Amino acid sequence: MASRLDHLIEAGILQRESNETDGRKDLYSLTEKGLDLIPVLFEMVLWSAKHDSRSEAKCIMRLVELIRKDNRKISQKVIAQVKRGEAIVAEYLS
Repeated sequence: MASRLDHLIEAGILQRESNETDGRKDLYSLTEKGLDLIPVLFEMVLWSAKHDSRSEAKCIMRLVELIRKDNRKISQKVIAQVKRGEAIVAEYLS
């Protein structure tokens, strides 16, 4: 897992910061480049909901419907939530 995280950091998708309260842990967040992947990931959610009978997308059908309706709009909302450090999935759980 560490090598995958390192790869995402090197690719400029994630950034790593030391956890001030627990030096044994690091904190990871999306960079602007990573945030720009949200609409692409949402398209993958739509594909999964359509083609994978075991998809976890069934658990977030409200979000799936919003993505279907207007991916750009919901992506912008989610990007803003992520920038504020807010959870994004809880409000969409079916």
